[in-house]
Amino acid sequence: QKGTNPLIDSYSAFFDNTGMQGSGSTGLKEMVKGSTEVVVVGLAMDYCVGYTSLHSLELGYPTTLLRDMTRPVKIQTGEDMLAMVREGGGQVTTWNSWRKELEDWQRAKDVAEFFIANSGVLESMSMLTTIALVAFALII
Repeated sequence: QKGTNPLIDSYSAFFDNTGMQGSGSTGLKEMVKGSTEVVVVGLAMDYCVGYTSLHSLELGYPTTLLRDMTRPVKIQTGEDMLAMVREGGGQVTTWNSWRKELEDWQRAKDVAEFFIANSGVLESMSMLTTIALVAFALII
């Protein structure tokens, strides 16, 4: 539930703007548990879309922001947010590029390598899933 408290802003789909680490959960974190990627679109790039992307990365998910499926409030703050997402390890691309990558084995390898590199994600995964990802990455 995003934005249910009229006294607190909620830029991220994961957490409200209390400023306290881990507080104000919207429930999305629990909903996406076990996902292999979070793809973020909507309004506005420099606020809700951007902060949702950053929080997704902080939670250890490979995250893609589709820049042609969102718009910023201001052009410069939008570009600044895209840079922050990239610096945080997120992918910024377009819908067509992302869709084409789904057909590419390299995309699967990149996602597997992301999971392997992020031990916090591996700790929450089952051992069988972890072994499968490691084996998959080694085969490719």
